Amino acid sequence: MKKRMYSVILALLCLTVSPFWAGAENLGIFQGHIVDGALEEEDSKIIQGHILDGVIAEDGDGADPNAAPQDVQTFTVTFLPNAVGATVPVENKQVTNGRAYGELPVPVRSHYEFQGWYTVSGYRVTANSVVNLTANQNLYAQWSVLKYEVTLDPNGGTAETASVEIPEGGVYGDLPRPVRSGYTFEGWYTQPRGGERVSKDSRAESRTLYAHWAVLPTLADMEDYSAMLVFQDVSTSSSYYPAVCWAVNRGITSGTSSETFSPNDPCKRRHILTFLWRANGCPEIEHALSSVSPGTLWAYENALIPIDILYHDEEASTRSDVVTYLWKLAGSPAEEASVRSVIGRFSDVSPESEYASAVAWALDSGITNGTTETTFSPERICTRGQIVTFLYRCYTR
Repeated sequence: MKKRMYSVILALLCLTVSPFWAGAENLGIFQGHIVDGALEEEDSKIIQGHILDGVIAEDGDGADPNAAPQDVQTFTVTFLPNAVGATVPVENKQVTNGRAYGELPVPVRSHYEFQGWYTVSGYRVTANSVVNLTANQNLYAQWSVLKYEVTLDPNGGTAETASVEIPEGGVYGDLPRPVRSGYTFEGWYTQPRGGERVSKDSRAESRTLYAHWAVLPTLADMEDYSAMLVFQDVSTSSSYYPAVCWAVNRGITSGTSSETFSPNDPCKRRHILTFLWRANGCPEIEHALSSVSPGTLWAYENALIPIDILYHDEEASTRSDVVTYLWKLAGSPAEEASVRSVIGRFSDVSPESEYASAVAWALDSGITNGTTETTFSPERICTRGQIVTFLYRCYTR
C-alpha cells in the first residue's frame, strides 16, 4: 500500500516539473543547473557567455558591464607611444578576459599618422578585440610618416616627374632637374617669375614650385664670340659666361684687354651707364659735353641719374644702383605686393629705402636672386661679371 502511494506521489511530482523544463527550452536558454531548487529565467545576471548564478547566456543581451564573475581575471594594459616625441593621453587601463578591450587612447606625434596598437608579436588590437590574457600586457603604437606633395611646374621646359613626395617637416633635398632647349636651368622657385628660390636644405611645404630659366647664347653668338675674343679669365663653367658671350657679341663690352674681361673687378658708374647705353642701341644724345661720356650723359637725359652724378661717374656702382637704373628704364613699375614680398625675403632691404621697388621688380623679373636666400647686399659694389649678367637677364627675358 505504501509502495503504491510513493509511486503516485512521484508521478505527480514529474507532472509538476515537466512544464517548466519545456518552457525554459523555448526561451532559448540552456539551463542545465537549478539555483536554490528552482529554474532562473529573468533575475540572473548574464555576461558574454560566461556562467553566472548557474545560467549560461547565449548572446550577452542585458549584461551588466560593471559586474564581473568571480572566476574571470582582469589585467592591466599599458600603452607605449613607441617613438621619441610621441605622447599618449592614457597610459594604461584595466581589461577583463572574455570582454572587448573597449575604447583605446589615440596617441599624437608630429608629422606622423597613428596606425594602431600592436602587441610585441605584431598582432593588432582594436576596441572590438576580445581580451584573452594570462598576464599584464604592453601595446605599442605604430606610425606612418605624413608626406607633402610638391608639384613641379617646368615653366616652359620638361621634367621627368610632375610631383614628388617629401616627408612632412623635412627638407626638399635633391629635386629633379628639368630641361629646356636654348635655356639653362637656374633653380626651383615659389613663383613663376620672381619668388623665392628653394635649395635642397629649404624646409619643404606642400606647394607648387616653378622652374626658372636663363637664355643661352645662340650657336651664332658662340661662334662669333670665339672668333672675336678669348678671355683667359672667363671659364665656360662660370655663371656669367653666357652673359659675357652675349655682351661681347652685341658690342656692349669688349673686355679690359684682348685676353681678359676682369669679371671680378668693380664696375664704375661710367662703365655701367655705357653698357646700358649700348644695350639700348646707342641712342642719340641731345647735348654734348666733352668731359662727360656719352653713356653718362644719356643716362642723365633719361632721368636715370641726378645732375650731381653727371660729373662724378668714376665712382663704383652698387648693386642697388644697377637694379634702379634698369627699373627706371622699364618705366618704374611698382606693386605693393611685390615690395612686401621682397622685404619679407631680404632682411637687408628696408621698405623705406629708395631702391625697395627696384629690388622687388628685379626679383620678380628674374634679373637677380640676391646674394643669399635672405640677403640682396644692396651696398655691395657691383662687379663687371655681375653687371653683364643683370643686363643679359634683363634684355633676354
